[in-house]
Amino acid sequence: ALGLAAKRNVSSQSSKPRLDPVWEVLYPEEQRRILELLIDKVEVTNKQVEIRFRCNGIERIVDELKPMAEKENGKNEIRKRQL
Repeated sequence: ALGLAAKRNVSSQSSKPRLDPVWEVLYPEEQRRILELLIDKVEVTNKQVEIRFRCNGIERIVDELKPMAEKENGKNEIRKRQL
């Protein structure tokens, strides 16, 4: 798997949603994509919820946020190195 298990015991009474204002203005599709890049797997049992995060999730988000021109410049640099 591409992720690292992140286990944390959190009681349902102490876990209050704290949504960042930026998250609230994102479209649902954008929120879904961010979660897809960060989370590898979610397992739910009667006793716990286990979330496995991708070890390169943040890197993948940053890469998607780079302007297209910057991505193209990076591809050109790789091609130059291969020649």
